[in-house]
Amino acid sequence: NNELVFNSSRGPTNDGRIKPDICAPGQGNMSTGKDNTYQAGGGTSAASPVIAGAAALIYEAYQEQEEGNSPPSGLVKAMILCSAEDLGRKGPDYLYGWGRINYSRALEVLQEDQYVIDNIAHGYQDYHQIIIPEGVGQARVMVYWMDPAGSILSSKALVNDIDISLQNSDGQTYLPHVLSHYPNYDSLTTPAYRGQDHVNNMEEVILDNPGQGSYTLRVKGHLIPEGP
Repeated sequence: NNELVFNSSRGPTNDGRIKPDICAPGQGNMSTGKDNTYQAGGGTSAASPVIAGAAALIYEAYQEQEEGNSPPSGLVKAMILCSAEDLGRKGPDYLYGWGRINYSRALEVLQEDQYVIDNIAHGYQDYHQIIIPEGVGQARVMVYWMDPAGSILSSKALVNDIDISLQNSDGQTYLPHVLSHYPNYDSLTTPAYRGQDHVNNMEEVILDNPGQGSYTLRVKGHLIPEGP
């Protein structure tokens, strides 16, 4: 069942960040009960262990693949978000976040080395080549970064602001998907659209039925006071 229960968390945050990040089954999950029995659980206490367990398995798989080295926590989260099963309105939304966790796809990102770890400084730009093979139904490219804590006096939590765009071989540029966070029901339920994101610490470009070929990901250090 992909329906949200009535008391599931909804976003956005006060400053417009996308929340929740990810969703997982959390109603009617079987768990341990008293006297060596099992019982059905529900709520955050049931959904959170699904996410935590998947993250732990990805963490372990990374260590096995990388000779015992531990992955950056941001990389684990990026793999989970970018590989999620899209639910609700197309793209991210304030109900399901980036979608329902799909552990096998997140693990595939790791096993097929479909990731890059890099850094960017203020005012600089980096370019990464991405090859999309023939027959891809949907391509997703996400940049995620661990942002330092913002000031409690600031109206916006984001400190370091990175911008991305994806360009095909014909020069067509695709911006990441963003959401309106104007405090009005119609605005908050508007599907994601392409635009500049200066609120979240993750940005994702989504391409449906992309053409085969080489694409260029541009990563720009738009505003990085604490970096690189």
